[in-house]
Amino acid sequence: MASPARPWRPPRRLKITRAGRWYIALTLGVGAAALNTGNNLLFLVLGLLLAGILLSGFLSEWALQRIRVERRLPSSARAGETSLVGLVARNGNRFWSSFSLVVEDRGEDDAVVRGKVFFLKVGAQETRESAYSLKPEHRGELKFGSVKLLTRFPFGLFEKSREVDLEATLVVWPRRVPAPRYAPRSAGPESEEPTRRQNIPGADGELRGLRDFRSGDNARLIHWKASARHQKLIVAERERPRRRRLVIVVDNRGDPADADGVRLLDSRVERAAALAERHASEGGEIGLATSGALLAPAAGPGQLRAVVSALACLGTSRDGPAPHAPRDAAVMAIS
Repeated sequence: MASPARPWRPPRRLKITRAGRWYIALTLGVGAAALNTGNNLLFLVLGLLLAGILLSGFLSEWALQRIRVERRLPSSARAGETSLVGLVARNGNRFWSSFSLVVEDRGEDDAVVRGKVFFLKVGAQETRESAYSLKPEHRGELKFGSVKLLTRFPFGLFEKSREVDLEATLVVWPRRVPAPRYAPRSAGPESEEPTRRQNIPGADGELRGLRDFRSGDNARLIHWKASARHQKLIVAERERPRRRRLVIVVDNRGDPADADGVRLLDSRVERAAALAERHASEGGEIGLATSGALLAPAAGPGQLRAVVSALACLGTSRDGPAPHAPRDAAVMAIS
């Protein structure tokens, strides 16, 4: 589906400030007096006032020319927590500096100002960066629209601005809550919890064989009975233990218009994300099963990001099928 066309914007927008209105009123008054009296001094003052207006327009235009703006979103954001969004201004002029620049970051519909930063001076061929605080209230995709660059330089009489389209999306993770108790439903030998023996340092994994001790080997891997029998140090080599595989099941079936159902889903998503983060920190593999979708278990930071991002964007499904998890992994249903 094609995105709707954005409304046409003029290359520059000019707004008269309160001080500018008084200045224009003064100029008109002096002009009227000069025409009625024919006083040369009043004509001189009128010329100076008009020159101030022309100079203000010229210098404000010069301040906005060749300024490039860039937005830097955080790698992740979480609902209810503060993140920093960076705004960068680059001055492409070779000899002239720009002064008194304000950069406003807008939402998707350009009506919401998410944040703004101020640059007193951006020198010639200089790059300046600042950041504003962003505190999302809800999980999901947060849309960003245009960036507005404006200045009141040099006299504060007029506010000249231009807009730059910088559409972007930031995935806001669910709120941080305590992880639920880990009591998965076992579905096979690969998903069983490690035994007490597997938690002993140097003794996890099945025994693969014995070999002579070499320089650099961990002393905890020494097989003392075999070493005493052969009168030399023997090291036990063991298979790498299999990771615990966990599939988190979130039933997101329901009516999107049901407010209570949406709040219940938000609670499930928050607890599921907390469980995913805790299981991943313990080195396990995590997957996600929702109505009509399955993310296969895997390990690593990328998998955690994929699972939590999918949870962040999860919505209700009116007629979707029941979540289905694979049989070779432990299952934890969030209800």
